[in-house]
Amino acid sequence: MSNPIDSGISEPSPDAELIGLEMLPLDIIMLIVALLDIQDIYRLRQCSKHLAFLLSSHPVWHAALQKHIGAYKPIVPLSTPSLELATHDMGRAIERSAHLSRAWTATRPKRINLAQFAPPPAPNGHERKPLRLELLRHGGRSYALVGYYTSGRFEDAGRHVLYCLDLGATQPGPSEAVPSTSLRVCARMDLPQVVHVTSNEAPGDAPFVVGHIEHPDTDEVAFKAYLLDFAPSATSTLDEETELPVFGLRKIRSFATKGPPLLYSGHILVAGDKKGFLWVYDTRSGDLIYELEGGNPEANETARVMLREDILVVLGYACIRVFTFPQPLQRSPDNPQEFSGPLNFSTDEPEVLKPTVTHPWRWGLEMLAAAPLVHAHASGHTRSRPQINLFVRFRSWYPWPINMLHHYVLSPGPDGMYATAPSLRLYTYSALDLFSVSDAALGQHGTALWTDTYNSDPRAPGGQRVAGKILRPAPGDQELEQTVESLNDVQQTQSELNPSIDRYDKGTTMVFDVRRSAEVCKLAMDEEAGRVVVGLTNGNVEVWDYMPDTY
Repeated sequence: MSNPIDSGISEPSPDAELIGLEMLPLDIIMLIVALLDIQDIYRLRQCSKHLAFLLSSHPVWHAALQKHIGAYKPIVPLSTPSLELATHDMGRAIERSAHLSRAWTATRPKRINLAQFAPPPAPNGHERKPLRLELLRHGGRSYALVGYYTSGRFEDAGRHVLYCLDLGATQPGPSEAVPSTSLRVCARMDLPQVVHVTSNEAPGDAPFVVGHIEHPDTDEVAFKAYLLDFAPSATSTLDEETELPVFGLRKIRSFATKGPPLLYSGHILVAGDKKGFLWVYDTRSGDLIYELEGGNPEANETARVMLREDILVVLGYACIRVFTFPQPLQRSPDNPQEFSGPLNFSTDEPEVLKPTVTHPWRWGLEMLAAAPLVHAHASGHTRSRPQINLFVRFRSWYPWPINMLHHYVLSPGPDGMYATAPSLRLYTYSALDLFSVSDAALGQHGTALWTDTYNSDPRAPGGQRVAGKILRPAPGDQELEQTVESLNDVQQTQSELNPSIDRYDKGTTMVFDVRRSAEVCKLAMDEEAGRVVVGLTNGNVEVWDYMPDTY
C-alpha cells in the first residue's frame, strides 16, 4: 500500500462540487471579514470580480469600520452617522482613519502644518498668559477657546480676555490642506475676573459657557455664567453687565452660580469649588437642581466630572466620588450626551446629595487627566457606563519616585455603579524637574498627552518635551484585559499592576515636540482630526496638525 504522503495532493473528482469563497452567502462572508484586517480585505477583493463585488458592499465596510477602526483607532470626523454613509464614503473614512492612526502613533509623528496665534499686547505693558484652553466643534468648524490672565490691577480694562480662534473646517479635504502660519480670531470677550470656559458636549442652548467671579470683594464668592454663541456678524459691542467689549459673540443668557463651570452638556451645567462641593443647574432657567456635598474636611478640588442621566462621577485630587440622582435627568434619544433637568423637579429646596461611592487616593495627586473610553460612534451600552481612563502624577510625598505617570482605569461593575476602586494598568517613566511647568490631556480614544523634562544633552539643564501614549489595549489583549477585570470585580480590592498587561501598548511613546526650555504650559488635542493645540508661557498658541494631506 502506498504512503498517502508520497502520493501528493489528489485531484478532485470531476463529479465533485467545489464551493468557492464566491459562492458563500453574505452572512458567512461577514464572519470571515471579522477575522481579517483592513489590508487583507483589500487583497481579497483583488482575487475575483465576484469577491470584489461582495466585499464592496455596505454591510462589509460598516463591519470593518466598527471592528477595525472604531474599536481601536480614532474615526475621522464624519458628516453623517456611520450607518447612513454611502459605501464609497465609508471606505474613504476607513482609509483616512488608517492613515491618521499610522501618522498619530508614530514614534516621532510628522507635523504636517503649524499655525500660531500671538495675542495683542496687554495695556500698560503687562503680560498675557493662557489659563484655560478648550477645543470646540460647532457648525462644521473647529475652534480653540483660550482664556488669558493679564497681570495688573483690577481696574485695568481687559484684565482677563477670552479669545476664540478659528481652526478651520471639521472635515478638511486634500484641496484645503494648505499650510497656514497664523490663526484667525473670530470672537473675543473681555472680563473683569479670571475666565473659566467649558464647551458644550452636546447640542443645546449654546456651544460654550464662560464663567467669572461676579463680586470678588464679598465674603461669599459668587460666579456668573454666560451662555455664548457666535454672532452672525463680526461686530463689537459693550456687554450690558460687565460694561466691557465683546466681539463676534452673542450672549444667550446669564445666571448666577456658586462656582466656576466644570461641565456643560445639553441643558445641564455642573459647577464646583475647591473644597469639592458641586451644583447642578438647568441652563434654560438657571435653577439649581441638585447640590452635591463635598464630604471631605480637606480640600478636594475637582479636576473632572462625568455626567450620565442617573449618576455623576466626580474625579478629584483627593478622592473619586459617585453621586446617584434620585430623579434621573432626561436624555435626548437622538444625542446621548444632551441632558436636561428631570421631570417635575422642585426648585424650592434643592436636594443635597451625599456620595454613594467614594474611592480615596492613597496619596494626593499633583496632576489628573481623565476621559471616558467612548467616542461618538460607540454603542449605546458603552456610552451608558464607559470605562474611564485616569492619567495621574502623585505629589512629592509619594514613596516611589515622583518621575512616574500612572494609568488607572475606573470600570463599572455588574450593577452599573463604579463601586470598585480604579485598577492600575501601567506606569510610565516621565522625568520632571521640581517647580517645572507640567500639563496633561486625555482623549476619548485613549490618547494621553503630557509635558515633562527632557534634554538629549545631559550636561544641559532644563529642556521640555511633549509626549504621548495610547492607553488602550491592543486587539489581541482585549480578552486578557476582560479576564483581569472580572478577577478585580470578584476580589473587590484595588488591583496591583498585572505583568501580563502592563505593557499592552507595546511601550510606544510618541514624541510630538522637544524644546530647550519649559515653554508649553497648556495642552489640548483632537484625536479624530489629528491635532494638538498648546499654550505657551509667553501667551502664544500653537496648533500642530498631523492628518496626512494625501490619502
